[in-house]
Amino acid sequence: MAAPIAPQPPPPGAVLDNRAIAQVFHSIALLLEAKGELPFKTRAYARAAAAFEALDTPLSDLAAQGRLRSVPGVGVAIAQKVQELLATGQLAFYQRLTAEVPESLLAVMALPGVTPRLAGRLWRELGITQPQDLRASAAEGRLDHAPRLAAQLHRAVAHLAGADR
Repeated sequence: MAAPIAPQPPPPGAVLDNRAIAQVFHSIALLLEAKGELPFKTRAYARAAAAFEALDTPLSDLAAQGRLRSVPGVGVAIAQKVQELLATGQLAFYQRLTAEVPESLLAVMALPGVTPRLAGRLWRELGITQPQDLRASAAEGRLDHAPRLAAQLHRAVAHLAGADR
């Protein structure tokens, strides 16, 4: 079975429907968790993303009506970010976040057994920012020097080894 695909933000210029906006907020939640941000903050973005996916009404309509905050889990800060995305197609907060935390960690998090917190540790402790880095680190035996990480990464490394066949 293939690994789940990590949510990726839409490319610049893409139509920003509820699903695309939800993907941005899912990515923010994952990257914040990998960064080690406070759990309430990561949950707020994840909750907002889930709410956006469940909406029948387009966020653009709610924004035009000034009703973004009527969406469960959407406060002032998240409403402002949605408005910025709708107005510009970009989000300065996301750009600042990916300047701090490699966006490629989203692909690492999509590997079996790799949580956002574990991906953050891999990045900080071993410099792993993409699946190929994990494969190379395993092949070079660098994971042997971090036994707790190695035990958690067994499934991900096995998945990557299977991808080579």
